[in-house]
Amino acid sequence: MSKTNPYMNKEYQTNRRRLLADSPTCALCGTAAATQADHIVERDAGGSDALENLQPVCAPCNARKGQRYKTQKQRAAQGKPATPRVRREDQPR
Repeated sequence: MSKTNPYMNKEYQTNRRRLLADSPTCALCGTAAATQADHIVERDAGGSDALENLQPVCAPCNARKGQRYKTQKQRAAQGKPATPRVRREDQPR
């Protein structure tokens, strides 16, 4: 049984082309040229392929956001907080 690629559906492809048509800058860093369409609310978190749920991003920002999301999901599955607590230097041990 083969899985179909969720990014090959017509709605996503059409909205991706529309989003990137004018060569926008990255919505996350604001400096690089956007080459990818990113889901604002991830598909597996209930997000859709609608144009309103897509933002133009550069590849490095998309990779960072994807890795952060993956890490948060793994931590949640382990019952840990989504972000690790960081001890500041002025806090007692």
